[in-house]
Amino acid sequence: MNLVLILIFIFILLILLFIYYIIYLIRTRHSMKYHIRYLLTQTCKALNNANVEYWIDFGSLLGIYRENDIIEGDNDGDICIIGENKEKMKKVKEELNKLNIKLYREKTWDAYCCKYKYFHNSSIHGFIDIYINKINKENDTYIGATGVNSNISKKFIKNTKKYKWNGIYINVPEDINGTLIWRYGEDYMIPKPGFKGRDS
Repeated sequence: MNLVLILIFIFILLILLFIYYIIYLIRTRHSMKYHIRYLLTQTCKALNNANVEYWIDFGSLLGIYRENDIIEGDNDGDICIIGENKEKMKKVKEELNKLNIKLYREKTWDAYCCKYKYFHNSSIHGFIDIYINKINKENDTYIGATGVNSNISKKFIKNTKKYKWNGIYINVPEDINGTLIWRYGEDYMIPKPGFKGRDS
């Protein structure tokens, strides 16, 4: 009789753990968008305050323009800057540090990264990549940080423009439509889960 009760108890416990896991997955999926939205907003505020020349790009630009939000299933935010901007990025780092957000320079590629200070070894709450672009004056192109597919003509970015999102003004390419067509094709307004555009 005791064995039957123990088995019933274990069975009920397993069911409860399974239900908890499903709830956890649902909440994590929604909280990921929340955290990326928060990290992206605070990073843009800090970049604005430090007068860093930047623009939102890649999946973040696509989501903000198409859905006014982070794309479902995305795990990061995407920002581009021109050059390292070491002095200005120190100010950005100081401002984000007050919000318990860690900004650090990637060691293996041309980018900065922003994560929650206490979760900087994990991507569970998302993160922000700040890609360091260089300028190719010969063909008027920004050389991206992630290889040839991240390069883009300056004619799309131009001088950037302000775009209101999530209660603040962020910098976006002057030609958003042209940028998104270049990155994702003419039909970029149609959601394609998992599609990475030129990086696919």
